[in-house]
Amino acid sequence: MLAWIAPRSRWRDVAEAPGVHGGQPMRALWAAVLCSTAGAQIYKFKEATVPESKSLSLLYAFFIYDPPNVTGKRPPVTPFVQFKSLKASSTSEDFDNDKLKDYQGLQIHLIKYEDLWSQVDTSQMCATYYDVQQGLSQVQDHLIIRRNKGQSLADVNVYRHQLRFGKKEPDERFVVKHGGVYYLVVSNCGTFDQATISGQIVVKHQHGYLPANEYSKMPFYGISGLVCSGLFVIWVLLCVRWWTQLFNIHLCIAAVCFLAVAESGIWYLFLIDWNSSGIHSNFLFASAVVFSVTRSTASYMLVLLACLGWGVTKPILDGSTICRILCLSFIYIVLNVIREIVLAYSHSQAIPIPFVLLCLVPVSILNGGIFYWIFAALTGLMETLESQGQTEKLQIFKKLWWILLIAIAFAVGVLMAQVFVFSRDFPARWEEQWMFTDGAPQVGYVCVLTAIMCLWAPNEDSYDAVRVTIAVVSISITTTTITIVVMIIIIIIIIIIIITITIIIVIVVIAIITITFTIVVMMMMMMMMIIIITIIIVIVVIIIIIIIIIITFTIVVMMMMVIIITINIVIVVTIIIIIIIIIIIITFTIVVMMMMIIIITIIIVIVVTIIIIIIIIITIIIGIVTIITTIIIIIILISEVSEACQRYAYSAQIDANADDQKESVIAQAEGISDDDVDVIGAKG
Repeated sequence: MLAWIAPRSRWRDVAEAPGVHGGQPMRALWAAVLCSTAGAQIYKFKEATVPESKSLSLLYAFFIYDPPNVTGKRPPVTPFVQFKSLKASSTSEDFDNDKLKDYQGLQIHLIKYEDLWSQVDTSQMCATYYDVQQGLSQVQDHLIIRRNKGQSLADVNVYRHQLRFGKKEPDERFVVKHGGVYYLVVSNCGTFDQATISGQIVVKHQHGYLPANEYSKMPFYGISGLVCSGLFVIWVLLCVRWWTQLFNIHLCIAAVCFLAVAESGIWYLFLIDWNSSGIHSNFLFASAVVFSVTRSTASYMLVLLACLGWGVTKPILDGSTICRILCLSFIYIVLNVIREIVLAYSHSQAIPIPFVLLCLVPVSILNGGIFYWIFAALTGLMETLESQGQTEKLQIFKKLWWILLIAIAFAVGVLMAQVFVFSRDFPARWEEQWMFTDGAPQVGYVCVLTAIMCLWAPNEDSYDAVRVTIAVVSISITTTTITIVVMIIIIIIIIIIIITITIIIVIVVIAIITITFTIVVMMMMMMMMIIIITIIIVIVVIIIIIIIIIITFTIVVMMMMVIIITINIVIVVTIIIIIIIIIIIITFTIVVMMMMIIIITIIIVIVVTIIIIIIIIITIIIGIVTIITTIIIIIILISEVSEACQRYAYSAQIDANADDQKESVIAQAEGISDDDVDVIGAKG
């Protein structure tokens, strides 16, 4: 039951450590090692930014087994590293790839962890002209790897690949002579850093692509799956053998056993796929995490239900308790899945620390709350059983108390062992890491699950030990089934109401859009008509003015008389003034009409909007009232069913106790001992 006490850590995906630049202290590497483990043996550069000029970055930790010592005709499969399809690309506008084709400063290395700082001096790590003259490096602007004369890079466990701009270098493959922890180091000893890297690095050892620190988990989860499968088969056979003596907790233990089998099986498939392909399958990983969290939650809830007296002192729990347990389970599963995924990708993605803490703290608070609830319920149940004199049940829950205490002590011991082991020399301990992160918790869980199965194993006396009659269990199952059916019907009704409300809202929105579009089209048509009428009036007025001017000019020329000219001028001016007044009146009338149209349109839109808002509010209120009423009905129904079952269970238990007391009194009157009474009762 270790998963009930201390959920174990999971794999990290692409374990990308912060860049370590020249001159940074040693603790940066320690942080990289402790916080980042290889998530796959194929590392992909996806337009990764190169380090700053005259610096290096530690990106990744590879875990590789030592080459096997195999004798015979068949050659051994040796570990190798392959630099595949690697190239650099310039992101600068001033320097393209053609101008940088002779750039020598970018290199990728695999360097063994324990030799890193003895081989790389961060105060003088980039080769200059004088370093080449002294024989410290063969090429200028290369990373200086310190070694004895005559030694190659492979002799000192260093594997190097030169990066070129614009074109992919031929793939290189090196045999790894010594296993251990290797760091992926990208160095930039040149003066240009506006570039990205693409390609991949493949590392494979004799067992496959799975990192060496993860490989032992694969057979472990295979064995764990077989053990859990054996426990599940044994439990199913016991249930089939004593099916008349079963009650609810036996079925729950079977479900938890099945979840343990499924969890181990999915983790095993995940590791098998990872080892064969070298790719970290997100789907299998997410499925394994979901099953692990579900199994852990089911285990918590199983212990909690047992401590609440379900199937022991109560045939069914009250409705409020069931609702709290279901809500707690759902919240716990969601928060735990988020927590596991965030932890798995926290080193490959730039996730803010506050967000990580926000995912971790609620789960810790929930764990503490569940532990408190379990022990408080267990304490109360033991006090109730002791006050009622039910010694057989009390002994069962005393054993459960000790099992939980031993599980907590074991979990604390595993946690302290992790702190002790990981605080010491890491390279000497990486092969043992899985034992503390996965092995010990899984073994503890299987042991505690086995103990609980032994504690509640069905037998010929389990019916009498729990003192719950078959009739009560049948009523419990029947009422639970009825409750579930009623809840499903009510949920369907709620869904239908919600769909109806949605359809009404959609229809109303479509009506709004249609009305608004119609009003807009009408306004546009009226405005176009008004504009056309105005243009026609203006054209007519201009034509009349031109005709008047021509007539006036003709009269003036023909008559040449001052009086007549004066009269004509007065007439023309008067006509022009009248025409201008007419144009002003027509324009004012058009403007007033347009304003009236706009006002009427606005009023119509406002009225329609108010009506639609009222309809939506009424619909929402109806939906909320319906949902609240449904919830109240469900709670009342569950409470009534629970109280009826409890009354029936208590009456049955009182009758059973009365029968026991009657038999004891008769036996005492006839001089028969209690043990003889039990024997006679068993025979009957």
